[in-house]
Amino acid sequence: MSAAPAELPDVFQGELDGALFEALFDDLARFATIESVHLKSGPDAHADETPITLDKARLLLVLGSVHGVRIRYQHEGVEWIDTILRGRRALRLVRLRVPGARPKRRLQVVR
Repeated sequence: MSAAPAELPDVFQGELDGALFEALFDDLARFATIESVHLKSGPDAHADETPITLDKARLLLVLGSVHGVRIRYQHEGVEWIDTILRGRRALRLVRLRVPGARPKRRLQVVR
């Protein structure tokens, strides 16, 4: 019997100019439930283990102090991971839906 194929994540990417960058962080702050935010210190480095705030990530990216950040969040019950990386000319956004992430139901009281 063969194993079922692994589910691949939906991946989206694009470049962020100043207005899109600000809109992304504003939307995350207003409409998402942030689970974690981590720094990426270099292109080959994994995200740091110590979490930071969304506001600090925004500031460090604007200042050019970090290579990138990884933001894990929920929006409308679905889990997402956004990685924002500093490129030569612009910031690049790579967004993926966490494989297997399904809308989470809240427990309901049965009467």
